[in-house]
Amino acid sequence: MTSKLQRVFARFGEAASHSQSLEAALVNLLLVRCQFAPQALDVSQISSMESIWSRKTMGGLLSDVRDRGYLSEEQLSDLEIVRGRRNYLIHRFFYENAEALTLASRWDQLETELINISSSFKRAIAVIEGAFLDFLAREGFDRSAFEQLRDRTMSELVECAEQSWRRA
Repeated sequence: MTSKLQRVFARFGEAASHSQSLEAALVNLLLVRCQFAPQALDVSQISSMESIWSRKTMGGLLSDVRDRGYLSEEQLSDLEIVRGRRNYLIHRFFYENAEALTLASRWDQLETELINISSSFKRAIAVIEGAFLDFLAREGFDRSAFEQLRDRTMSELVECAEQSWRRA
C-alpha cells in the first residue's frame, strides 16, 4: 500500500477517534450537569447514568442535551450537521468512496475531506467543552485548573497520534 493511501486510512482513523471524543464530551456534559442538579444523584445513580448515556447514539445524546436545555438552539443545530458528518464517516464513507480508494488521483481529495470532517468534530468538541466550562464557572469551580488538565491531556494525545503517524 502506498504512503498516500495509508494517509487516507490514517485520516479516517483520526476522524473516527475525534467522533468518539465528541460523543464522550456529550456524555461528560450530561454527567456534570446531573451531578449539580437540584436533586443531586448519588455515585451509583451517576454510574448508572454514565452506563446508559455511553451506549446511546450521538442522536440520542443530542436529544438528551436538547431536552435539558444545556446548549443553545444554534449550537444544537450545528451539532446536528456534525452528526450528519459523523454518520457519513462511520456508515457510508467507504461505501461511497470505494472506487476513489482505488484511484491514486483521488487520494489527496479523500485525505482533505477527512481532515475537514475531523476539524468539524474538533470544533464541536470545543463548543461542548465551552458549555461544560461555563457551567463549572457558574458553580464556582476554577476554570483554569480544568483547562490546564485538558490542555495537558490533549497535548499528550496529540503527541501519541503524531508518533503513530510517523510509524505509519
